[in-house]
Amino acid sequence: MKLKSLVPFLQLAYFLCSFFACMTFAGWAAVAFVEARHVSHFEGGSGYAAMFQMPLWFVLFLLLAWLAFIPLRRHTLILGLLTLIFAGFAVPFFVFVASFF
Repeated sequence: MKLKSLVPFLQLAYFLCSFFACMTFAGWAAVAFVEARHVSHFEGGSGYAAMFQMPLWFVLFLLLAWLAFIPLRRHTLILGLLTLIFAGFAVPFFVFVASFF
């Protein structure tokens, strides 16, 4: 089996893994930003601040991940390694979702 036959699967895996990894990155960035800015904890103020920032951070990280795909789409090995890295960073998101069940 040729490596080029795996490219469509690898591209799909890249987009799925980057989507879930960006959710993890957004959560980390929002919490880090709130802690760095010393947002008041009075009546959950820091939680609301992080909650309203997460969609913005998610869109930013998703755009960066998908823009990184454009120059890397021809380099199968690098794209595969980046997909594995994104899959690793997506694990905390799935652990968070699984904690609700």
